[in-house]
Amino acid sequence: MGKWILISFIFFINFGHSNAQREATTLSGQKVKIFADGMWEKVLPIEQTLDSNGLIINELNPKSLPPTNTLDDTNKEMIDKLISTAEQREVETFLLLDQLDKDLAINQVATSQSELTKDKVKLKALKSELKLLKNKIEEANESYRLSSKNIATIKNIQNLKAKDQKEKIMDFAVMYKLNSTDDEVKLIQSSNNKNMEASRLQNKISESKTNCKIAYDKKEKKVRHIATESSYIFGYTPEKLKSYFKEKELMTVTSHLERIGKQHHLVLTVKIISKDAARNYGMIQKENMLKVTFITGKSVTLHALDDVRATIETYTGNSVYSINYPIPSEDIDSFAKIPLDTVGIMWSSGFESYDIYEVDILLNHFACIKSVQ
Repeated sequence: MGKWILISFIFFINFGHSNAQREATTLSGQKVKIFADGMWEKVLPIEQTLDSNGLIINELNPKSLPPTNTLDDTNKEMIDKLISTAEQREVETFLLLDQLDKDLAINQVATSQSELTKDKVKLKALKSELKLLKNKIEEANESYRLSSKNIATIKNIQNLKAKDQKEKIMDFAVMYKLNSTDDEVKLIQSSNNKNMEASRLQNKISESKTNCKIAYDKKEKKVRHIATESSYIFGYTPEKLKSYFKEKELMTVTSHLERIGKQHHLVLTVKIISKDAARNYGMIQKENMLKVTFITGKSVTLHALDDVRATIETYTGNSVYSINYPIPSEDIDSFAKIPLDTVGIMWSSGFESYDIYEVDILLNHFACIKSVQ
């Protein structure tokens, strides 16, 4: 009887998947339709509801939102190509993970059946297969998660400084093998440096690839103050607003590291493209926590040095918060050696958690500070 249960279960899985199609949503928010033959296609978003002025209706006032950052045609074309490739890679890893989960389910049923029939030889083989499957799932899950973060990072390249945009485009082009020839790389480089000679261009590229960027190094009252330049760390848009913002982010966050004497400070600059951010997010109160989680699973809690309220940028209307979080000496090694995973900010309006896209950014900042000490 147990044998027929197993056969029926496997038949049901195979029959169900050979005669149906289904829709799924990936980590990055892609909606895809998966067909029985393993093929897939993207599901286009439904048109948004418009108000009488033709503006998308949402909780933020669209009129207060500035236009997205502009890129020259060459960079924009390359970013579009990178996004398309990264999104395809994410779906492929999703499908692989999905198939491995099905294989795991079948293995577990077969293992249970072998335990009932006391088939020790088959049980041993199934347990060995189960171990391999779990390792493959772990690897596939990590690839899937990374591919999702890559999409967000590529979409946010436009928020970087011009020289950093160029560096990121080239890094991802190499990763996805889109710049197999020197000509393609030179095309990106020349679009950002049209009036520069070739030798000077190469020096500029080398400079942009240097991780160590010191904003200042000075002494005040015999105490040394060192700070790194700010770097993009993550962006965030609530799920219900993603269809409106598309390639923009509601919130863009940069970070830099300061060392005053022996004390290290993590400084986050949060820019929200809404003048109403203070009403939605509130303020950061003194001692409010910043929960930092590393890829190892370890977490550390920092506390805001002072009260921080939003300031409004004159020309954009963006709301900006600059928050200083002292880092306890016992946690320095974690920040200096372990890549980040998420951060959670306690606002006066509540706690919100964010995925980190530039996971090794603080490792670079700490290495930079150490190199000039």
